[in-house]
Formats: sequence, structure tokens, C-alpha cells
Amino acid sequence: MNNEIKKEERLLYLRQQYQRLQEGCDVEKLKIYAEELNNVLSKKRQIIIKEKFSELENELWNELGNELWNELGYELWNELGSEFGNELRNELWSELGSELGSELGSEFGSEFGNELGNELGNELGNELWNELGNLYNYFKYYENIWVCFINNFYPQLKIFKKTAKKVEVIKKLVEAGNCYISISKTKLYIIPFPKIKVNNRKVLHSDTEPALQWLDKKTYWLFGMKFPKELWEKIVSKKMSLKEIMEIQNAEQRRVALNYLGVDNILQQCEKKLIDKNEKTGDELYLIEGLIRNPVKICKYYDWSTRRVYIDYALPEHKTTEEFLAWKHQLTLREWQNNTIHA
Repeated sequence: MNNEIKKEERLLYLRQQYQRLQEGCDVEKLKIYAEELNNVLSKKRQIIIKEKFSELENELWNELGNELWNELGYELWNELGSEFGNELRNELWSELGSELGSELGSEFGSEFGNELGNELGNELGNELWNELGNLYNYFKYYENIWVCFINNFYPQLKIFKKTAKKVEVIKKLVEAGNCYISISKTKLYIIPFPKIKVNNRKVLHSDTEPALQWLDKKTYWLFGMKFPKELWEKIVSKKMSLKEIMEIQNAEQRRVALNYLGVDNILQQCEKKLIDKNEKTGDELYLIEGLIRNPVKICKYYDWSTRRVYIDYALPEHKTTEEFLAWKHQLTLREWQNNTIHA
């Protein structure tokens, strides 16, 4: 029971860190804590706060030091295995990945990585890979949270006794909004993390503002899909016609745009012929002309539990709404009709 309670507490902690990423950075506090970090390193360095990607220079990749993360990353990983065994260590890493890495990795992570790669090349990435091996993908974005996470639940580890001052400063950096830290022989670089907006599925999403906001770069996302600003504005304003939406080349962007247009508007703006209607459920099957090059069948149906309306393509051979819904739920028609859960 205690193990389960502790696991729940760990997951809650990680979800709070995820929420913090949505609040953005306090750059002024980051500057103060960068000074504190500089004071506890083995030697002082010139502090450079890279607030804008346009300011990043190739010098960041030159003479990369490993003082901080060789000590707090690689050694921490090894000590966790020695102290608790590989099973718990891997479980902790899996928790970090499932609560932060996998959810942010495909959107925020790749965006951050691509920006750094485009601006600075791969030299630093290769160095980190050599240091951390396959841990690089997570340490690259979440190294500060990883150290705070383990310190919060396993403060008895020996590494935390000899690095206590550094860990305390890293906690402050995380509280201020978090940042990417890079140390060369002569310089300490701090790159503030961006402000993010996500939906309840934890993918980048906002129809009121950029979902990913660096200080000098903003990108627009809907349901985890990136959009050019102009297209995003047209979609969220709900002023696009069905014809305009169907001309969007990217299928996933087109799907999102159709979702904003809404089922009723879609059906109002196209030539349609009602093929079947389920009087009990209100579900309707239509033959649509002019939506795409060839006639297609679509089904307007209601979720049995929420009564939300959905629309989806049906197969040419579907003649009734029940045939479509059985196919959609991977059931035979008889299995679907005998399944009372949707009744």
C-alpha cells in the first residue's frame, strides 16, 4: 500500500511540473538564480541569458563542459540503480517519460529540439549523446525536473549530500519556470523554457493565443497539430467555408478545420441525399456530392453516452447507419445490434 501511495504522490508531483510549464518563465528570477548557480560551481563563468532564439550563436556549442550534468545526471542514474535496483530506477524513469517526456516530446520537445538544431547545429547534441547515451532524449528537455523529482522522493542518496547547493539552486530555477542549462569552460548559458498551452489530452492547443511561446517566436497549434498563423486565425474565427477547408492540403489540418466548422454547417454547405435515418437514435447516413472529387458517404451520429454529434466517412457499401457504426466499432452487424451498451 505504501508503495502505491508513494507512486501516486510521484505522479502528482510530475503533473504539477507539467502544469508549471504552462505558466511561462519569470526571466528576472532566472537571472538571479543563474547567479546563484554560478556561485556554487567549481569556478565562476560568464553568465549569458539567451532570451531569444535569434540571439543564439555557434559559441554555445564550443567547449561544452560536463561539470554539472555529468555529476547530477549520469552519477544520479548510476546511484539509483545501485541503491534501489534497476527495476525501481526504470520505473521512475518511465513515470517521468509518461507524465512529461512522451506527452511533450512529440510537440514541445521536437519544436525545442528543432529550433536548437536549426540555430546551432548538432555538435552539442552529439556531445550530450556521448555523455548520456539513450537517456539523452529525456535529459535534453527535463534534466532539471529529473534531479528535483528524485531529490524530492529519495533525498537520502549520497549524491545529494555532496551536491546540495547545486540542487537547491536547480529547484529555484524550476520554480521560476525552468530553463535549459549549458556550461562551457568559460560561460554559463541559460535558455528560458517557453510558455505552453495544452488541452485535456496534454497536447499543444489553444484557439485564443499561440500555444507555444518563446520570447521572440510564437507558434500556433490546435489539438497537437501545428498551423501557420494565417490559417490558424481563419479556422478559429470559424469563417472558413467548406470549400476553403477542403482545399487544405494537409489531411490532419483539414480534419481540425472541419471540426471547427461543425457538423451542421458541413451538411448545410454541401449537396447531400439522405440514405438512411435511425428514428430511435437520430443517426443519419448521407451521400455527399461535391465534397471531394468523387461522391462519398458520411454518417452523422450521436455518442450514446454524451449525445455529442460526430461526423465521419462511411464506406461505399454501407447502406444504413447501423452498418456504418458496426464497422466503426469493429463488430459484425448482428453483434452491434445485440450490443445493448449503445441502446
